[in-house]
Amino acid sequence: MQFSTATLLAALSFSSQIFAAPVASAKRDLIVTVHSAVTTLHSQVTTELTSISSTVASDVTVSIVPSVTTNLVAIAGSLNETIATIVPAIAGPVLVLTVSEVESIYNDLTVVKAILSDVETTLNATVTGVLADTKALLAPEIAAVLALVTPLVDPLLAYVKTVVGTLTGSDSLVTGVFALCSDIEDVVGGIVDPVAGLIQIL
Repeated sequence: MQFSTATLLAALSFSSQIFAAPVASAKRDLIVTVHSAVTTLHSQVTTELTSISSTVASDVTVSIVPSVTTNLVAIAGSLNETIATIVPAIAGPVLVLTVSEVESIYNDLTVVKAILSDVETTLNATVTGVLADTKALLAPEIAAVLALVTPLVDPLLAYVKTVVGTLTGSDSLVTGVFALCSDIEDVVGGIVDPVAGLIQIL
């Protein structure tokens, strides 16, 4: 049986589409998963941090402990849910993403940086602003929140850096992503500072 050149080309084209479809689907799933998880985290954490800031601004005594504890537990829960969603999603093979897909991840990383910066600001203000007895009672919940930052950030940044290493066509975007990753790492380092103060009072 003989096949014409046109028939062979059509078969090859169809075959490539079959293999390309799962890859395209995997990339779409990854982008959607990360974006949805980060958006949800931002909404939930912002609500709780706003509540903490408002509470601490009006009172610094032990009477605020139940309210702020509830907020901190909610933040820890949101971080845990985000870790449980994002980490498995990026655990698979590194996908070669397009410029627009990397831009989407860059935008999500910008939100992650904003979340962490807000956490840093609020927790620092809480640790330094409340009375010693209040701080001692809040210490376990604050430490629990801080303990979840690295398990989220480290795998996410590691994956992003690897993905960006495969990107072609936009050197400025690559530079921007690596710079943003560095900024996030700096913020994480800043968040760790309150832990030392907390440990001293435990």
